[in-house]
Amino acid sequence: MNAIRPRRDTPPPAPLPMPAQRFDRGQLAPHPGVAGVARRRALVLAAALALTALAAGLLAAGLGGDGWQWPDLLAMPVFLLLFARLALSAASTVAGWLHRPAQPPAPGPLRSRTALLLPLHNEDTAMVFATADATREALAQAGLAAHFDLFLLSDSTDPACQVREAEAAERLRARHPEGVFYRRRLENSGKKAGNVADWVRRHGAAYEHFVILDADSVMEPATLHALAAMMEADRRAGLVQTLPLLAGGRSRFARMQQWAARAHGPAIARGLVAWHGEAGNYWGHNAIIRTEAFAAAAGLPELPGRRPFGGPVMSHDFVEAALLRRAGWGVHMAPGLGGSWEAGPPTLAAAAARDRRWCQGNIQHAALLAAPGLHPLSRLHLLDGMLAYLASPLWLALLALGAVQAVMGLAQPGAALLALTFALLLLPKLPGLRLSARGAALELAFTTALAPLGMVTQSRQVWDILRGRDSGWAAQGREGAVPPWRTALRQHGAHMALSALLLLPALAAPAALPWLLPVALPLLASPALARFMARPCRLAGFRTPEEAAPAPLLRRAATLRQAWMLELGLAPALPPRPAAWPVLEAALAAPPMRMAA
Repeated sequence: MNAIRPRRDTPPPAPLPMPAQRFDRGQLAPHPGVAGVARRRALVLAAALALTALAAGLLAAGLGGDGWQWPDLLAMPVFLLLFARLALSAASTVAGWLHRPAQPPAPGPLRSRTALLLPLHNEDTAMVFATADATREALAQAGLAAHFDLFLLSDSTDPACQVREAEAAERLRARHPEGVFYRRRLENSGKKAGNVADWVRRHGAAYEHFVILDADSVMEPATLHALAAMMEADRRAGLVQTLPLLAGGRSRFARMQQWAARAHGPAIARGLVAWHGEAGNYWGHNAIIRTEAFAAAAGLPELPGRRPFGGPVMSHDFVEAALLRRAGWGVHMAPGLGGSWEAGPPTLAAAAARDRRWCQGNIQHAALLAAPGLHPLSRLHLLDGMLAYLASPLWLALLALGAVQAVMGLAQPGAALLALTFALLLLPKLPGLRLSARGAALELAFTTALAPLGMVTQSRQVWDILRGRDSGWAAQGREGAVPPWRTALRQHGAHMALSALLLLPALAAPAALPWLLPVALPLLASPALARFMARPCRLAGFRTPEEAAPAPLLRRAATLRQAWMLELGLAPALPPRPAAWPVLEAALAAPPMRMAA
């Protein structure tokens, strides 16, 4: 057990054992499942297999027309693996268009107690405590304060951040004397998962459920009420994941992601609900978890071996979901609840830093794919998480093979296969046309330009991980600024160098240009693209309904952040804000309020 700095606001101990689970033994416990999910699973998987078989036939006809050469034999399995993942995503998206999950009944009075856990690691103190302040205030106004306690669980290692947090905790307790607790661990074992497990072992027995929040998470009281009511109604539910939308983005990169999440996210999530059923996944935050189930089934051991593959389980959320389902608990998603938000990375550099941790954590799952007792869909979640990053070097290899085929004068894939591939890539983006045709066009243009950068960045991350480089545990970048040219050139020098290498085959064979130019040109322009995407966004096409009328809780948290910055002696100025946020702009422009001591 870690030593905890004694504080007067620590709640009474309510210990709950949380033993580490075994990955070398285990048995899948039964669950009654969800009505109709078996049929929908069969249809989605059959559609994906049929599309992949069609692609295999078209590819074989194209590549084998002039006889099979070694580049053809290498390209065939790589392409089909990537296409199968694409086909499954497309089939799931169509299922989301057709499936309408049953809405839970209106929640009644709660009988249970739920803890809101907010793990911290060197975060923006004003932002975090303003959100906690606004959330606690809203719970009291909704008459729910007695059913929800808020825990700020700090793993911060920066001394200045520790001092700010301690001061902010005292001020927050003064504003909300009941139901708000803060503690800082002196030993950060297990990172975020260890932080949560430490809370379970100390206080878990006092709460039927807990909700995991990220430092940038915001959840409305009505959403929290509905989640707790769902857990009370279904005693077999171990976890219910909401669909957090993105909010608060200012840069072009952040606003693009924000718009895409609003445009495509709900249909994609409904598709996952349609065929995942009770064997869903967990995204690490904005979800409610049954404390008893989590303690009994989801304790994480240290993985054997050296880092980056050994040590603490980094992408713990996928693994915890798999362990809950193995123990017979349902892992569900509720995309229709609303009132659940988070913030996206503001710049390409911030996104790459976040992806580096996720990449290492997801590749680490290779050791768990064959763990006994896991549900087949849990194994698929782990595999898909790995392929989300391994796909980049595979696409890069496929691009190189295509260039070699062009140089050798070999047959290329036919137009029908290329059309099918692009159709499946664009399929999930169709709902965006209903939100804004201009936004859909902008998002397609931006993502097309940025895709080669992401492919090369993730390929380099995979290479670093495979040769043993650990990602460490740095705080996530949440505030962005336009990088100076010198910084942008340093960050993207490898992209520019690779662009030159990709264009070399075109000197010998101009036929390779169609394969290489769409990738090489964005890589060559990557420093300018990074600066362009980091600039404040004033593109009306990326305006979402939530931006036109932000939720009161988001507005309140934004206003309180200014007050917290004043109280903590921090500079109150914010980066430039896009004019497309008229309501939130007015709230942030209001004179900062002073908080009662």
